[in-house]
Amino acid sequence: MSSPIFLTPTDFDYSPKLPSFGNKILEGEADSPSNTIHKNWAIFFIGGLADSYTRALFYHFLQFSHQDFCKFYGTYDVTPYLPNILEKLQDKKIYFISHSWGACNTISMLAKLNLPMTYLLTLDDVSYRPPQPISCVNFWENIYIGNHWSFDPSNITALLGHPQGAIKFANLNTKLNPPYTHTSIGEMLKVSKLYKDLELL
Repeated sequence: MSSPIFLTPTDFDYSPKLPSFGNKILEGEADSPSNTIHKNWAIFFIGGLADSYTRALFYHFLQFSHQDFCKFYGTYDVTPYLPNILEKLQDKKIYFISHSWGACNTISMLAKLNLPMTYLLTLDDVSYRPPQPISCVNFWENIYIGNHWSFDPSNITALLGHPQGAIKFANLNTKLNPPYTHTSIGEMLKVSKLYKDLELL
């Protein structure tokens, strides 16, 4: 798997540079002149284990558009590089949307940070370890699938990764029941406080 993959606003300078395409994420696909670092808020989309193949969260990163946000995308394994990048963005309100194994890695990263984050949305987190408390995030919303026992391939993958369900440290937990599955990201976003507040439905 040719990752980590990390996409940034067109005018954002950081080091070391990480690949911005690979697998089924195409070169230049996410370039947008409106995605400039000169916005008040920043939002990070962190995909699951195979997101660069399935494009499950990447699709919603592409579709996300709000005048106040600059947006970033990373695969699940980009999180070790993010603390230094987040330090460069402390003049902004910072938001995270993370799915599956990307949610697990985002939780682990944020649990070790003291930098202030505005909001974290975890979508059907999977992990071999229980989630940790996070003190740097102002509001943590967790949305999860209530039953993974189906023959849907994404649910089988989630079961192998150990779905976490409700997370006691989150400020808000919301359960979605079948027919929704581990990759029903659009439906999870629709019920999120973030998308309702931003009127992105």
